[in-house]
Amino acid sequence: MFSAYHLLGFVVPMSAKMRERITIRLTLKYLQLLDKLVEDGVYNSRNEAIRDGLRLLFEHYGYKMQGKNLTASTPQKTRSRNA
Repeated sequence: MFSAYHLLGFVVPMSAKMRERITIRLTLKYLQLLDKLVEDGVYNSRNEAIRDGLRLLFEHYGYKMQGKNLTASTPQKTRSRNA
């Protein structure tokens, strides 16, 4: 069964259990800090830390999951590259 996630007028059908594998490239500094979070027990895995970081980023820009629905308040349109 598919649910629809709504974001700014777009509907993306997704299964609740659907996940997609992606590849990212990180600088050595970011990778070391990510591993430090896992080693210190803050997160159980790199995946968990990255997902939580993305959740915080989305919330910062006004996007939030409520149950199976994605809601958006008025998101910030720009970001500072120096922040």
